[in-house]
Amino acid sequence: MLSRCQASNEEVLAGSPPSKQHLAQRTRKKLLDKGDQKSNEEVVSGSPLSKFQIKQRTRFFLKKLMNLDCHTPKGKTYIQKQHETGLLIESFFGVKVKHTTYDAEKHDSYLYKDDKLIGVCEIKSRDFFSRDGKSDFTLAQLKKGGYLITADKLDNLQKQSLENKINSYVFVNALRDQKLLCFKISNPNGDFICNFTRDRTVTMNTCNDYKGTVKRINAFIPVVNNSSFKYFDIPF
Repeated sequence: MLSRCQASNEEVLAGSPPSKQHLAQRTRKKLLDKGDQKSNEEVVSGSPLSKFQIKQRTRFFLKKLMNLDCHTPKGKTYIQKQHETGLLIESFFGVKVKHTTYDAEKHDSYLYKDDKLIGVCEIKSRDFFSRDGKSDFTLAQLKKGGYLITADKLDNLQKQSLENKINSYVFVNALRDQKLLCFKISNPNGDFICNFTRDRTVTMNTCNDYKGTVKRINAFIPVVNNSSFKYFDIPF
C-alpha cells in the first residue's frame, strides 16, 4: 500500500454523470416529447414520430455511443490504467477521485476532499512518447520538449474551473519512469496558471491506431522552470 503524502494544495473531482441506461431513457423521452409537441419534424412530415421511429432512433443513438473509443479493446485498457492512476492520486493527495461515467465527457475525473468538490482533472498513463515504442516516456525526455496534450482539453479544464470555482489538473503516470506527474492548469477564477504554448501539429486521432492521424491545435506544457509542475516517485 502506498504511503500517503501530506495532502498539499491539490484535490480531486468526481461526479455521477448519466449512465447509459439514463441516456437511453433521456433520449427516448426527448423523442416522445417531439411526438407530443408541434416540433419542426411534425410540421414538415405532417405527423409525429411513431413508436417504431422512436425505437429505431434510440438504437441508433446507443450504437453510436458504443462506437466511442472507450468501448474498444484498446480504449478499455486506457480506462483501466486511468483508474489505476486514480488510486495513486488518492494515495498521494488524500482525496477521492470520481471518474466520469458519461462516455462523451470532455474531462476524466472530479476530485473530492471530505465530500467537497475541489478539482477537475485529466488523467493519463504513458509508456512511450510515440506508438512505435522507440522512445520511453520519461521525465528526462519531457524536459527537452514538454508534455503534449490536446489544447481543447486544457480549455475545457479552464471552463470547469470557472464554472465550479475549483482548481484543475493534468496527472500523468509515467509508467517506465515510476513517477506521477502533476500539472496544475487553472485556478478557481478560471485563470491559466500553467505556462504553455499552442501549435498545430499532427498526432494520432485517438487511442485506436486505425483511426489514423489528425492535424489539430496541441498544447505543450513545460516541466522546466514551471512552478505549477510537480512530480512524485512511485514506491514499489
